[in-house]
Amino acid sequence: MNTESVPPQEFITLYNSIVEFHNKKNLFAISIKEDARRKELIHNDYMRNFHTFEVVKILIENQNIEEIYYLARGMFERMINMGVLSSRIYEKTKDDDVGLYEDFSVLEIKRLYNQITELGYSVFKVKEQINEFLEKCEKKKKEFVSKYPSFKIKNINQGWSGDSIRDRIKKLDRKCKGIFKYNNYFELLYLVFYKLACNLMHPSNIGFLSLYNEEIKLSENNTLEEKKVTIRKEQIISAGRYTNIIIFISLYFFGKVLNDDEIIDYSLKNIAGFNKFMELT
Repeated sequence: MNTESVPPQEFITLYNSIVEFHNKKNLFAISIKEDARRKELIHNDYMRNFHTFEVVKILIENQNIEEIYYLARGMFERMINMGVLSSRIYEKTKDDDVGLYEDFSVLEIKRLYNQITELGYSVFKVKEQINEFLEKCEKKKKEFVSKYPSFKIKNINQGWSGDSIRDRIKKLDRKCKGIFKYNNYFELLYLVFYKLACNLMHPSNIGFLSLYNEEIKLSENNTLEEKKVTIRKEQIISAGRYTNIIIFISLYFFGKVLNDDEIIDYSLKNIAGFNKFMELT
C-alpha cells in the first residue's frame, strides 16, 4: 500500500550506516580457520537477514507495512538461531548442535513425504523412485536418532532444537544476561514484535486493526457509504525500528562467533540506541 508519506529518516540513516559498515568489513566473505561449520551456518543466516534487510528498505520506502512484518518475522527466527548457535546453548559434544541444525532437515523431508504418500499421491512419476527415496530417508532418520539420542522425535514440530521458539528464547536470554539492557530482552521482542507479526501471517482482525485506521462514512439511513483504510503512520516507524534491532543483533551474534570486537562494539552501540523505544513498547 503506497501513501504520500516519506520513509522514516531514522531507518534510512541506520540502513546506510550498516550497509557501509558491512561493505567496509567485507562481510560477504569471511576467513575461517577453526570451528568452520558453525561460523559458516551463522554467516549463512546473517547474509540471509542482510539481504532481507535490503528488501525491507524498499518496502519501507513504499509503505508496504504488512510485507515488512512478514519478512522481519523470518529475520527474527534466524536471529534467534544465530544466537543459539553462537552461544552454544545445545552443544553437548563438539559440533553436536551444529550437526543437529544441519541434519534436522532429514526428519522434515521424511515427514513431508510420508504425509504426501498417505494421501495416495506422489511427487515422483515412478513408484520405485519414491520407494527408493523413502528408504534413504528412513535410513538417514535412523542415523539421526542414533547420532542425537537426546532429541525426542515427538518434538519434531518444535524445530531442530526440540524446544519451542519461546523456550529457545528464554535460554538465550539467560545466556546473554548482562549484555543487553533487559535480562529478558529477547522474550520482550518476541512478545511485542514477533507475536504481532504472527497475527499478520494468519487471518486475524487483531493484526489488521493494529496496522490500519478505518474511516467509515455512513449514509443517513446508516448504511455504509464509504470506507477508507489508511496505514497507521507510527507502525511504519515501529516496523523500521524492529527491523533495525533485528539486523544489529544478527550482526552482534555474527561478530561474537568471529571474535571480532569491532563488529561487537558497533552492534551493541546501535542496539543500545533503541533502549528508549523498547521501554515504550
